[in-house]
Amino acid sequence: MNDLPDNQISFAEFEVDLSRRTLSRDRDVVTLPAKAFDLLVYLLENNGRVLSKDEILNSVWEGRIVEEANLAVQISNVRKALGENKAAPRFLVTVPGKGYRFSAETNESLFVVERHSVSELTVEHEEEIVLRRHNFQLNSFVYKLFVAVVCAIAAVATGFYLSPKTDSIGPKHKTLTKLTTTGKVSAASLTPDGNFAVVAQKEDGGESLWLLQLETGSQTRILAPRPHEFVGLTISADSRFVYASVFTNNEIDPVVLRIPLIGGVPQPIKDLATGSSVSISPDGKRLAFTTSNSSQNETLMGVSDTDGGNQRFLMRAGNDTRYLSMFKTSPVAWSPDGSEIALAVNDKTGANPGSTILLVDPETGMERYLTDRRWKEIDYLVWLDSDRLAFIGTDETGHPSQIWLFSRQTGEAKSLTNDLQKYSWLAATNGKLVSVQLSASTSARVADFNQEDFSIRISEISTASEYLEDIDWDKDGQIVYVSRSSGEGELWRMKPDGSNRTQLTNNVNAGLGLSVSNADGGFVFASKRESGRGIWRTDADGLNLRQLSQGGDHSPDVSNDGTVVFHRGLGYSEGVFLISSNGGEARLLREKCYFPTISPDGSQVACYFMDQEVNRKWRIALVSTGTGKLIRKLDPPVPIYERQLRFHASGKFLTQIFSAGENLKLLILPIDGGPPKIIDGLGKGVSNLPEWSPDGRQFIYPLINESQDAVLLTDF
Repeated sequence: MNDLPDNQISFAEFEVDLSRRTLSRDRDVVTLPAKAFDLLVYLLENNGRVLSKDEILNSVWEGRIVEEANLAVQISNVRKALGENKAAPRFLVTVPGKGYRFSAETNESLFVVERHSVSELTVEHEEEIVLRRHNFQLNSFVYKLFVAVVCAIAAVATGFYLSPKTDSIGPKHKTLTKLTTTGKVSAASLTPDGNFAVVAQKEDGGESLWLLQLETGSQTRILAPRPHEFVGLTISADSRFVYASVFTNNEIDPVVLRIPLIGGVPQPIKDLATGSSVSISPDGKRLAFTTSNSSQNETLMGVSDTDGGNQRFLMRAGNDTRYLSMFKTSPVAWSPDGSEIALAVNDKTGANPGSTILLVDPETGMERYLTDRRWKEIDYLVWLDSDRLAFIGTDETGHPSQIWLFSRQTGEAKSLTNDLQKYSWLAATNGKLVSVQLSASTSARVADFNQEDFSIRISEISTASEYLEDIDWDKDGQIVYVSRSSGEGELWRMKPDGSNRTQLTNNVNAGLGLSVSNADGGFVFASKRESGRGIWRTDADGLNLRQLSQGGDHSPDVSNDGTVVFHRGLGYSEGVFLISSNGGEARLLREKCYFPTISPDGSQVACYFMDQEVNRKWRIALVSTGTGKLIRKLDPPVPIYERQLRFHASGKFLTQIFSAGENLKLLILPIDGGPPKIIDGLGKGVSNLPEWSPDGRQFIYPLINESQDAVLLTDF
C-alpha cells in the first residue's frame, strides 16, 4: 500500500485524488466523467460491500429522481476507465439480483476519524444538479475553517469582492483566489506590475470596465456600460492604457480602443481591426495582432506600432490548411525578451491535425512549431517567463477547457487546473495568472406563442448543470437534445415535462448543431469523428447511424422535404451547402454566408453575411435554394453577437434570440421585408436557437445561466 495523504486513495496501479477529482493509472490521468467519479469514490468508500442499485442511486444521486439507466451508464464509464471486462471483472463485480461489489486493496489513509456532510456551492458539468452534497473527509479544524469561509462568502450581497486565498486547486502549493463574485465578468487582464486586474462586466445597457486592486480588493469603474461586447483586453507596458477590442452595432470589423487606465475618453486606433486581444512588445512600442482577409479566405498575424501605423503581416494562414482563432480569444503573445511571438494556430494538415503553438520571428517572419502535440482548441496564450507558456486548451477527452502549462525546455505539457469549471481569458505577470472561471446550468424552456398578437407564455421544463446548446422537437412532440453527461456528446430524449430521459446514441460525439426531420423523424447533427467533422444522421430511434457530409461541416437545419442546409468551414470561411437527408453530393449554395436556416418548404435559405457593398455591416441574405440567387437582404434592427436564425413553421418570418445586456429577447423578421418585432421576457442568461414545433405554436430554447468570475492563480 502507498503512503498517501488523506485526500488520495490508491489501489493496484490506480490513484484517486479527491481534491483534484482525478483518477490516475501509473500516474497518467484517466478520463472519467464527473458523475462516474462520484460513483467510483462511493464504491471505494464501501469497498467489499454488496451495494444495491437503490442504495447507490440514493447516495450518489442524493435527493434527485433519476432512472436506473443513469446508473448503468456510469457503471459502464467506471469499468471503461479501469480497463475492465464485464464478463471477467477485476474490481467491479455485478452480483446478480443484488447489485454491485467493489473489491480492491486500498490504502488505509482514506478513512479518517471524523466525517462531515457539507453543501458545496458549485455548479458541476453534469446533467442532474446545481447544488449537491459531498461527503468530505475533514477533521474538526478543517471543517470549521471551511464553514467559516462559506459563511463569509455568503455574507457578500452584490458587487466585486476580493476573497481570502482559501480555494486551492491541485497540489497544496497552488492557490486559486476568486477576485469577483458578481458572476457577470466577461473578460479579464493584468497590469504588468501584477498589482491590478482589469475586468469587463455585463450590466444593464451593455458591458463596463473596472479596475481592481489585488491587495485591497478596492474597485474603480473605468468605463460605464456601453452597448458593445469586449472581445479583447490587454494592458499597455507602462500601465497607462487598456487596449480593448470591442464589437458593436453589427459592424463587420471590431474596433480597438485605447482607454486610459484611470478613466477617460476611449480613442479608436485607426486602421487596426481585430476580434481578439492584441499583445504588446516588452518595450511597449509594438503590437502583435490577428485579423482576417475574407476575400482571400485567409487569416493573418501582423505587427504594428501602438497607434496602428506601420502594419506588417508576418504570417498568413490559408483557411484550407491553417486557421487562426479570430473572436474573443488571445491567440498571440510576445515573448519576454521580444525575440519571438507565440501564436495559437489550428493546423488542418498532416496526420495529427488540431490546435498547437507556433513561434514566429517578429523581424523575419520565420516560423517553427513549438511542439508536435495537438489540442482540440487553444484560445488564450501567455508567457510566464522565457521558458514556460500558459494557455487555455481543450483536449480530446471532452473535459472542459482548462489552464495548461508548457515548458519549451523539457517539452512537457500539463494541465494546471483540473476541475469541473471552464476557463476563458488569460493574463500573466510576476508569477500571477488571472483568468475567468465559468460554470453553467441550463434550463430547457418552452414558450407558447400566439401568432395573432405575438405574445408568449414561458414554462421551464428541465434543468441540468451543464451546457445544453443543441435541442429540438421530435416528430412525436418530445424533446431531443445533446448531452455530455455520459462523457461524449450523445443524443438524448425526454418528455416535454422533463421526465423519462433516455440516451439514444453511443459514441457519436455530437455537437455544433442538431435538427429533426419532420419528413421521417430522423435526427441530423454535426459530429467530429475519426473521419473529421461532418453532418451525420440517425433514424428516429437513434439507430442506423450514417454520414451525409465531411469537410468541417456544422450547424445543420432540415426542411420538411428532407433537404439539409449546413455551414462548411471553420470560422467565417467557405459557405452554405445543401444535401439530401438521404445522402448524395453536397451542393454549394452561397459562399461566405454563415449559420444558415432553411424554410419549411425547402425553397429558401437565410444566412448571415458581411455586406461589403453597404456600410460593411452584418446582414441577412435570403437565397433561393433552386437558383442560388439573392432574393432580399434583411437588416437586423439591433446589434446581434450570436448569429443563429430559425424559420418559423409558417415560413413567413425569421426568428433570432439575442442579448440586450443581461436580458434575452426574441427578434422576429418578416421575410417580405416588413417591420420587425421584438418580444421581451425570455429570461436572463445566454441562449441560441429558438426551435419551433411543427405547428408553430411553441418554441423551445435552452436558457444557459453562466456564472463568470475573475480568478487569480498563484504559487504554481
